[in-house]
Amino acid sequence: IKPSLKDKSASLVGLVMKKYHPHGDSSIYDTIVTLVDWFKTKYPLFYGKGNWGNVGGAGAAAQRYTECALSNFGYDVLIDLLTQSENIVDWLDTYKRNGDKEPEYLPAKLPLLLINGSFGIGVGMIFNVPSHNLGEVVEETRALIKNPNHKVVLIPDLAQPCELIGNNWEEICESGAGSFKVRGKIITEQDKKGNYILRIISLPDMVTCESVYEKILSMISDKQLPMIKDLNNVLKDAHPNIIIKLKQGADPEYVKAILYAKAGVQTTVSVNFEAVAPNGIDIKRYSYKEYLNTFIDDVTTTR
Repeated sequence: IKPSLKDKSASLVGLVMKKYHPHGDSSIYDTIVTLVDWFKTKYPLFYGKGNWGNVGGAGAAAQRYTECALSNFGYDVLIDLLTQSENIVDWLDTYKRNGDKEPEYLPAKLPLLLINGSFGIGVGMIFNVPSHNLGEVVEETRALIKNPNHKVVLIPDLAQPCELIGNNWEEICESGAGSFKVRGKIITEQDKKGNYILRIISLPDMVTCESVYEKILSMISDKQLPMIKDLNNVLKDAHPNIIIKLKQGADPEYVKAILYAKAGVQTTVSVNFEAVAPNGIDIKRYSYKEYLNTFIDDVTTTR
């Protein structure tokens, strides 16, 4: 049965902590928040009712004030097959060892590690893979099924429309490691007097409007940006909209260069596709093709 928005998030957090995950409630709720917010997870696996924060930097309300449930996408991709047959995966004892069972893993219909990406730090490993376009990942997977020699090349597709600076996509896909730069979008406008206005309308993943706004204010205070006349931070349709009015005669391209270099509008993303090996014990670095082949093999086995 698909869950509905009837229970508080605190109810779900308590259930998870009681039966499946022995850590603190804050870590569980923070995970749910990440899976709800579109600017943190490209294809959200949960949807929520209430205040879940925003890209401006505001945090989510306390779990007792919000409600959440699996999104249709999350349900169809991760849970649907289990409703058809519980035997599609093995079931293990939960940490309590009291007879409760949980699936060894969720039988995903899509290779989510590439679609939504992820970031995590474990013992002796760091996992960092950006999100990619769902349709492109599906097409590459299908191409690999038809031709095992197919060369997998995917370019990241982030939550916000940003410029990707780099041309080493083949190398990253083949090695599972590398780096590239992500640059948020700054558009240039003019007021009625001909003075320039800059508007920051997108930011790299995990960068908030508040952090960028505070850095710009600090640079103005330190006389690093004396050409700025006025600064406002007002979200537009829940998206970034930092408005920077320049003084007469100021060079907008020069200001943009400073914003990219020092205000967090441009960041470097390091890719490290290290994940648990199929044996469930070892850690290994995957190429994109190797991961997709592992997904294909797993789907073939479980179906």
